[in-house]
Amino acid sequence: MVVALFLVAVIVVPVYLTGNPTAAAIATAQVDATPAPTPAPVRSWAAPPTMAVKDTVKYTAVIQTSKGLIRAELAAADAPQLVNNFLFLTNQGFYSTGQKLNQVSANTRVDMGALNPDGTGGPGYSMDLPEARQPVPIGSLTFVADPSGKAGSRFAVTLATQPPGPVNLGVFGRVTDGLDIARQLTPEDTLIRVSVNTQNLTPLPPAAAPSPAPSVSPQAP
Repeated sequence: MVVALFLVAVIVVPVYLTGNPTAAAIATAQVDATPAPTPAPVRSWAAPPTMAVKDTVKYTAVIQTSKGLIRAELAAADAPQLVNNFLFLTNQGFYSTGQKLNQVSANTRVDMGALNPDGTGGPGYSMDLPEARQPVPIGSLTFVADPSGKAGSRFAVTLATQPPGPVNLGVFGRVTDGLDIARQLTPEDTLIRVSVNTQNLTPLPPAAAPSPAPSVSPQAP
């Protein structure tokens, strides 16, 4: 056992305790190769995003939950500010953190999009929502305001017609597929990610009319 320890000391000591430049370079390279920690993504902004929604583009969303997909058409013409906010937060990955749903009211509404399960944790800014004067139809995609009438990132899918009430709902789209998925969601489910697809609605210019064929004069006999 003594002989073995002595041999280990003889082998190891020259590598780490001598001034061997090759060993020092290898050790330095190993330290330098350690990957730097990935910075945390930005989850807060000082003001609402600048307008980027275009009236010549059709916007559709795919909301991926732990129960399945919900597809929606966004109402850019009727609610451009709200669609712009949804588009911005989606592009920033705000809705791709796997957060728990915020509220599930059976046969009423499913809320999601806030960072914390209790519905708190927004993007740092807020928007005013107009007072809900009309009933909100089933299958609407809406932002949810707090008691002060301000909204941030929290949105909902309505499972029943919502009457005007103390909680303002800013409609910015409608579900086109997956309402049955929304009805299956529970507080234990999660919002996995949201993606927005675009389709250019600018009409193509009309095709130019073909030029008439040149007339040919008959040849003299």
